Amino acid sequence: MISRLPAISTCGFLFLAIAPHNTSQFYLILRIVVFGYFVYCGFREYLIKPEQPKPWVALAFALLYNPFKIFALGRPAWLVVNLITVLVIIWLESTKSKKASE
Repeated sequence: MISRLPAISTCGFLFLAIAPHNTSQFYLILRIVVFGYFVYCGFREYLIKPEQPKPWVALAFALLYNPFKIFALGRPAWLVVNLITVLVIIWLESTKSKKASE
């Protein structure tokens, strides 16, 4: 359970982003949390199985959510991206490499 805490908290932040009254500071924190999760997950998966697509998918999502260069997609597009991101996190965690969970 404790090994899934980063994924659960990241998904929680993404679900909180659905609320229409969030401030810009919330979205900055969201970007930092999601970026950190995907960097961690990509690095973890790359060390175990670099030939798999999982590290590169994680890198792509880390670049999308990076807090340094913000992509202005608009609120409706970001809602869809956030829901897709939750599905990707579920996929990454459910197919986590064996050595990574030890």
